[in-house]
Amino acid sequence: MSTEDKRKNVSNRLMKARAIALRTQGRTYLQIGEELNVNRNTVTTWMASREVKDILAAAQQRLKNLVEASVDVYAESLANSKKDMTNAQKAATAVLKNYGLLKEQVDMNHNFPKPMVILPPPGSSEPILVLGTTEDIKKEGIE
Repeated sequence: MSTEDKRKNVSNRLMKARAIALRTQGRTYLQIGEELNVNRNTVTTWMASREVKDILAAAQQRLKNLVEASVDVYAESLANSKKDMTNAQKAATAVLKNYGLLKEQVDMNHNFPKPMVILPPPGSSEPILVLGTTEDIKKEGIE
C-alpha cells in the first residue's frame, strides 16, 4: 500500500470516527454529511457497516450503565446521609439530565378542577360549599 493510500485510509477512518461521535450526539445523517462535507449517502453507508453498528451499540450500553450508576449514587446518598457525595451527585445529575430523565425545574403551574358545590336541600337558602366560594356559585349561575 502506497503512502498516499495509507493517508486516505487514515483520513477515512478519522471521518468515520467523527461521524460516529456526531451520531451519538443525536445528529442526523444529513447534518453529519454537511459538517464533514460528504454526501448523506456516504454517511448512510458508514453507519450501516457492522463496525459502526458495534461501536454505537457499545456506546449505548455505556450510557445505560452510566444512568444506572447515577441512580445508584442517589440511592447511596439517601442511605448514607453522613457521607459527602456532592461531586458524585453533580455528575449523576448531569448524566440524568442529558439522558432526559431529570428535568431542570419543576412545573408549578397547576390546573385545578372547578370548585365542587353542593346545592342546598329544598327549603334551605344557602348552598353548602365543599370547595370554592360563593363567588364561584354566582359565576356558574347557580342560585
